[in-house]
Amino acid sequence: MGEQELHTDGDDARSAPETSTPAIPEPSAQSGSSTSNDAPSLADLLSPASICLNATAQDWRDAVRTSGTLLAASGCTTEAYTDQMIAAVERFGPYIVIAPGLALAHAQASDEVHRTGMSWLTLSDPVSFGHPDNDPVFLVIGLAATDHEAHMTALQQLAMLLGEPSARAALDAATTPDALLDTITRLVGKKDS
Repeated sequence: MGEQELHTDGDDARSAPETSTPAIPEPSAQSGSSTSNDAPSLADLLSPASICLNATAQDWRDAVRTSGTLLAASGCTTEAYTDQMIAAVERFGPYIVIAPGLALAHAQASDEVHRTGMSWLTLSDPVSFGHPDNDPVFLVIGLAATDHEAHMTALQQLAMLLGEPSARAALDAATTPDALLDTITRLVGKKDS
């Protein structure tokens, strides 16, 4: 398994565990819905049960808990994995807030992960995680991984979609989980053409 790049604050004496946050890989020409190595796409790792739009959260713990509950509801994890995600932020700080307004909630692979999957949680009112540059957060992506590789294509697609203003606007306009999944599938498919 390859080494993982981490998103940590350089001045922070605490360091995140090696498997905590892989940097979102740079999008490549091969990051579409089907790949030569059959890695699952972003749409493959999401399901209507793992998506919640315009939710409310009292604070970052509530947002991460909701994201984890979505992972559990879709069969990817147990609720104990949600506790592990919260504990990681309590221990290492807001390193999961990887871009303005975006948190990638996750914990190390464990027996609490049944299969690789993702959740998508948008917040009607953003919450603060305590990140000096990227707060407040209004999109929490939950990630549960059984290994260090299977989710990389999905993360590339996520970076591509969130980094492109017109794609981001289309994602933000989705009002149902099915509409969000349809939008992701359509946009990722366009990039393959």
